Amino acid sequence: MHNFFKSLFLFSILSFFIDFAHSKDQKAIMPFHHMKVFEKYCLECHDTDTEKGKFNAEELSFEVSKNIPTAEKWQKILDSLNSGEMPPEDEKQISHHEKTQFLRDLSIQMVKARDILSDNGGLITMRRLNRREYEKSIHSLLGTTTDVSSLPSDDDTGSFDTTGTSLFFSSDMFEQYRLIAERTLNKVLITKTSNKIINKRIELEETMGKEYFKKAKDYFKTYQDAKDFFAQSDKPPTDYGFRDKEHAKKRLNAYNSTFLPIQDYIKRPEAKTGLILIHHQNRTTPINLPDISSKDNGYYKVRIKAGTYKNAPEREKYLNIGFVAKNYKRGDSRDSSFLSHIKINGSLEEPSLHEIKLFPPKGEVGRFTLHQRDYKDKTSRQHINNLAKKENGLGQPPSLWIDYVEIEGPFTATPPSSLKDDILPKKLSNESDKKYITRIIESFSKKAFRYQETSPEFLDKLVKRYFEISKKKTHLDSIIDVFSLILSSPSFVYLKEIRKGQKPSHIDNRELAIRLSYFLWSAPPDRELLNIALDGSLSNPKVLYQQTERLLKDPKSDTFIQSFTNQWLEMKRLDMFDFNALYHPDFDEVVRENARKEIYKTIRYLLDQQLPLNHLLKSDFVIINDVLADFYKIPNVEGPHFRKVSLSKHHPRGGLLGTAAIHIMGSDGQR
Repeated sequence: MHNFFKSLFLFSILSFFIDFAHSKDQKAIMPFHHMKVFEKYCLECHDTDTEKGKFNAEELSFEVSKNIPTAEKWQKILDSLNSGEMPPEDEKQISHHEKTQFLRDLSIQMVKARDILSDNGGLITMRRLNRREYEKSIHSLLGTTTDVSSLPSDDDTGSFDTTGTSLFFSSDMFEQYRLIAERTLNKVLITKTSNKIINKRIELEETMGKEYFKKAKDYFKTYQDAKDFFAQSDKPPTDYGFRDKEHAKKRLNAYNSTFLPIQDYIKRPEAKTGLILIHHQNRTTPINLPDISSKDNGYYKVRIKAGTYKNAPEREKYLNIGFVAKNYKRGDSRDSSFLSHIKINGSLEEPSLHEIKLFPPKGEVGRFTLHQRDYKDKTSRQHINNLAKKENGLGQPPSLWIDYVEIEGPFTATPPSSLKDDILPKKLSNESDKKYITRIIESFSKKAFRYQETSPEFLDKLVKRYFEISKKKTHLDSIIDVFSLILSSPSFVYLKEIRKGQKPSHIDNRELAIRLSYFLWSAPPDRELLNIALDGSLSNPKVLYQQTERLLKDPKSDTFIQSFTNQWLEMKRLDMFDFNALYHPDFDEVVRENARKEIYKTIRYLLDQQLPLNHLLKSDFVIINDVLADFYKIPNVEGPHFRKVSLSKHHPRGGLLGTAAIHIMGSDGQR
């Protein structure tokens, strides 16, 4: 079984990509000696004379792959025998040995028949790039990330998001492709780097801490005013700042839920030197860092000095880090997206310093936020808070104290490149304007169309369009208009393969490279794969095997693992339910997100280590981080990075069936 997983994986890829057409004599045939099973157990009810259930076993062809109706009849036989429906209980039953042999042979032939009947002779249906592939194709060509959220999601196609029949196209999508391409080209060719450099230290007692002290003063004054109003009967409530008597009563009753926790806050000495994170039953108050823009693909360093209270539960020693994207046109903010977490291992007396590198979501303007780890749903927060209030009269006690936060950046994620010069090379001294424009448009379209030659008619139309637009706009604006058309044209948006008549044929090396790279990277071939394809050696099975291994080892193949696994296991079910803390106090959104990552990281590890396929079902290790280690009650795992952790012999975890994600997806929201 050594190397079984990787060998099986590579073999399936090679089988998929080498298009040997099925020969005319290849058939799926059920061994004829199984006719004895029909004679002994079936023909009495299913022969030409009786045809019970409108099924005639005498006329059934043993060539399973003869046609689809024949294959469907054999599938019904397979289902009936597996379910025990046939033979009926009051008829003679098939012996265990005969049934085992029959089902084994039929299963093999059904798989073979499916391959034969679904074979299209090497021809592939033209399909468009899905949203993930379009984004990565733009990145490969222009060297920058782009926001594709305006394109419709391909997650709900009812199949994998690479199935051509499910990937629809509309005129509105064409306009969206153009706008995305135009915006990205502007960023690459015109827009200068405009990220404001940030190097800021935030002393939280001077910002949010001051607000708490001010609130305490305001709450106390409102409480005293309400007491004074109810202590007399001559003056109306408006003289004390209340709308009516009910308003005054409401503010008086809010003393226990609002003023007492704030009063407890300002009495603590550590409130004067940092910020205590308070649990709220209705919300989690964020620490907002300065506004940033991620359009230049930089990353930021965030440093946090913090400590935990002595009796804080392990689950509450974590600090969540998210990003809130701000829509300046509407002036509102969307919910914070989860980026990472930090487990605070310091104390109030000896706080710990933590540094984390953060990449904002692609193309967003907004800010990083720090959150006390908490439950997503309000019901769970209220439940935990009410339990604590019964014990101490205040509510859930604080767990984290933060001294200060520093943010620095952006730092360039990749070194500057000459990409602009590659896209827009300089005009040659003896070159006319028309020849120059024709050259750069032809060069760009050839790269965009994955080195398929551009038709002279299409090229001529683009050149004419450039000169028409350049009468009113600048050279760069005109080029961007033409290039955006190229990036929204069928030759870019669709994966097209050249048909050579109606007869089965091998795909060429260039097409093979495109299939392989989009399968494993969701992106066009890189220079190495393309060069090997263009020199004609990629169709050599040994070379194809080597290139497949190289692409799988590259981190870009994480895209394949995540997208395939997410759809294969239907992992969108992970987000279907919230779980009440009354029954599941250890489960929250941080566990959910890391449980999702555990599945991806586990499959990545099995592939990298070339481990047997049966480790997917059962293994003596898990791939986890600190959050999941706490959730699984596995000690001595520190840090948010995922790593292999060995399990004791009888530990219930290990393999997909032991993961939290699989259990969540099989849940009904209660158990």
